[in-house]
Amino acid sequence: TIYGDGSVRNVTNEVINFAPTSRIQYNFGKREFLRFDYRGSTQQPSVSQMQPVKNNSNPMNETVGNPALNPAFNSNFRLMYSVFNEKTFSSFSTMMGANMTKDALVSNSIYDLTGKQYNQTVNASATPVNYNGNVMFNTPLIQKRLHFNTSTSGGYSLRYGYSSKGVDRELVNVDDLILGDLSKTRNYNVTEQMSLTFTHDVIELGAMGRLRYANTLNNLRNSETETYDWTVRGNIVAPLPYNFTIISDINYSNRLGYSSF
Repeated sequence: TIYGDGSVRNVTNEVINFAPTSRIQYNFGKREFLRFDYRGSTQQPSVSQMQPVKNNSNPMNETVGNPALNPAFNSNFRLMYSVFNEKTFSSFSTMMGANMTKDALVSNSIYDLTGKQYNQTVNASATPVNYNGNVMFNTPLIQKRLHFNTSTSGGYSLRYGYSSKGVDRELVNVDDLILGDLSKTRNYNVTEQMSLTFTHDVIELGAMGRLRYANTLNNLRNSETETYDWTVRGNIVAPLPYNFTIISDINYSNRLGYSSF
C-alpha cells in the first residue's frame, strides 16, 4: 500500500484454498432414492475490507481495512430422501441440511463515549452455523379431482459479530482496533403450509394456508423477538370457449411482532 505522503506498507498474507464437492446417491428403485451432497466454497475478503486505509468521510463513522484477513471457508451438507408411489400418485420427500463457516467475515464495531463508531471486518473466532430441514407430502384425495399437499420446515442458526459501547477514546486506535465483545444471535423458525387443489373439466379451484413462526435472541441486547407470518391464498381458473381463460386469485397476509409494522 502506497500512501499519499509517499510511505509504503508491505503486507504478505498467503493461503491455500481447497473447495471440494461430492455427491453420493443410492437408488432403491426407479422413483426412490437417498442422496448426500457436500460442497465446500471460499469467500474472499474484498480490497476495501483488507486495505489498511481509513474511510473517514463520515466523521461519526470511521472504517479501516484489516490486512490480516483470511478467506472464509464454507461447508454445506445436505441429506435428501424422495419416493414416488405410481399406484396412488403420491410422493414423499424429506431433507436435512447444515451449513458452517470457518473464519467467517464479520463486523467489529466499537463506539466511544461520544457515540462515534469505528468499524473493521475481522475473522470470527466462533463458527456460524445454520441447520434446516423439510418434510413434504402430496397425494390425490380424489383421483384426478382433489389434490392435497403439505410441507413442514424448520431451521436453527447462530450468527456472530463483535461490538462494544462506551469505550474510552484513548483506548481506540483505528489502526489497531480493539476487538469488541462477542455478539451471538440465535434464531429458530418453523413453517407449516397446506394446500388443496380441485380440478374439473370446467373449473379449477385452489386454496393454500401458511404459518411461519420465528424466534430471535441476541446475547448483548438480551432481548427476545418473536414474529408470526400468516398467509392465505385462493385461486380460480375457468376455461372459456375459443381458447379464452379467466384466472383470478386473492391473497391475505398478516404479520405480528415486527418493529417496522
